Amino acid sequence: LPPLRMLQLSSTRWLAVSHPLPPQWSDYSKLVLPILPQLPLAWETHQVSVYAVPEPLPRAYIVYQAVPASSQTLALDLLRDARFDPQRAAVIEDAPASARLPNRADLALTPARIVHFAADAVRIEAEAQDDGLLVLTDTFYPGWRAWVDGAEQPIVRANLLFRGIIVGAGRHTVEFRYQPLSFQVGLGIAGVTLALMLLSGIFRRVKRKT
Repeated sequence: LPPLRMLQLSSTRWLAVSHPLPPQWSDYSKLVLPILPQLPLAWETHQVSVYAVPEPLPRAYIVYQAVPASSQTLALDLLRDARFDPQRAAVIEDAPASARLPNRADLALTPARIVHFAADAVRIEAEAQDDGLLVLTDTFYPGWRAWVDGAEQPIVRANLLFRGIIVGAGRHTVEFRYQPLSFQVGLGIAGVTLALMLLSGIFRRVKRKT
């Protein structure tokens, strides 16, 4: 992706650059550093310069146009397109076949409010002007599940890297919880073990009485 668009999509507001520059740059630095002359300098000392990223997306927001992509390659092509406006649309993958995708490019995004944030749980309060796609710019990763107003909903991959949830018009509470398969398997094993222990205790008590 173009570096500036990458920063905007990831909700990056500031870039801090140390002085002197490190002798070995990361791949990320090699992409970002050439665009620094295009960014406003917000603050500077002899040790660090801080640049402002123009028009970064909010950490959580609703857009009213979801553009489907059948592959990551196609999603990347759509995001590179100069006509794509991330303030009004998001590219999604893995949308349920029965899902009714929002398609109101005339509406600008609506910021959402993160009311709880932890490593394994996020709760968001949002009010959609119309049917839309809520995007949280946290990494799309297996094991995350989501609930909208208490009802579980599938998570779609939004803008290549992030989590998206299709929501209807109106006010909503959206919860993300990290519950990987390993956790569910462990919980099941623990439940079976507890049941066996209880049955064993009951069997021994009955045996003593008889």
